[in-house]
Amino acid sequence: MTLPALNLLHPEVCPFRCLGWNNVMIVSWHESINLAAIKHLSKISDDLLAIYPSVSAIHLAASDIGLPSSEVRPALREMMARYAPHTACLAVVLEGSGFWASTVRSLITGMRMVAPRAFAMRMHENIAEVCEWLPREHQRRTGVSLDPEGLRLALEQTKKR
Repeated sequence: MTLPALNLLHPEVCPFRCLGWNNVMIVSWHESINLAAIKHLSKISDDLLAIYPSVSAIHLAASDIGLPSSEVRPALREMMARYAPHTACLAVVLEGSGFWASTVRSLITGMRMVAPRAFAMRMHENIAEVCEWLPREHQRRTGVSLDPEGLRLALEQTKKR
């Protein structure tokens, strides 16, 4: 299965890998989030929204990427609020446990509390959980059907470094 890539930049250039599949944006973070990455991700989001009026986003984060800095957190909140009217679902996969995962969950929950409640959001421990939840909720909110197996393949492809 060939999937349309929105962004396949080398890790030295960008701390994430991003892939568009249907009206779903999948972002796999392999380094800490920085302000330049948020700006780049906003550009990709704008490009996707020029094609689709409503999208879902999935963020994959491994425990070795670290925590977002205090300068990045407000930018993440602003981005979440900016795209809320166009977001159907937001899934975050935190592939780790302990202090890192707990802290990231708290940060995301805090951002969610101040963002508009227009979209469904869930945090997951693995890709299988996303593939179980997202297709049904995405179809309910956008009318676009997602094949769970196709979604799993897209997530695995995006996750590869």
